[in-house]
Amino acid sequence: LADAEANGANLCEVLNDQASKNDIQSKIASVGKQYSNLRKKLDHKKAEIENLLRDGRQFQESCSKIIGWLSDELSALSDKLSVSANKDVLQQQLDNYEPIYRNISIHEHEVIMLLNKGREMLTKKPEKQLQREMDKIQQNWEKLKREVVDRHTRLQTCMEHCKKYYTNQDRFMPWL
Repeated sequence: LADAEANGANLCEVLNDQASKNDIQSKIASVGKQYSNLRKKLDHKKAEIENLLRDGRQFQESCSKIIGWLSDELSALSDKLSVSANKDVLQQQLDNYEPIYRNISIHEHEVIMLLNKGREMLTKKPEKQLQREMDKIQQNWEKLKREVVDRHTRLQTCMEHCKKYYTNQDRFMPWL
C-alpha cells in the first residue's frame, strides 16, 4: 500500500491534467479504504481463530483433568466396596463415604457441561479422537455414578437394618 501511494504521488507530480490527478488520488484513497477494511476483517478473523484455539486447548485440558479425576475416583471407590455388619464400623464407613458421595455430586454438573460441549463440538466437526474421549468420559462417568449410588444405597440400607436389629435387640434382651 505504501508503494502504491508513493507511485501515485509520483504520477500526480508528472501529470498536468487535474482530472487525472483527482482520479488517481481517489483510486489510491479507495485502495487505502479497502486495505483498511481488509485489515480489520483479517484482525477479526485472527482474534476469532485465537479464541477458538484457546477454547480448544482449555477443553482438552478439561477433558484430561476429568478423565484423570474419574480414574482416580473409580480406583479409590473399588477399595471401599465392603460393608460391615458391625454398627460402629458401618457408621464409620458411612461417615467416611459421605464426603466422597458429595464430591461426586458436586462434579456432576462439570462433567455434564463438558460432555455437552464435546457433543456440540462433534456436531460442528466430527473427530475420532474427540469422539473416543467423549465416549471414555461418558462410560467412566456412568460407571462411577452407578457405583457411587449403589454403594450409598447399600450403606444406607445396611444402616437401617443395623438400627432395626439393635432396636429389636434392645427390646428383646430385657425380656430374656
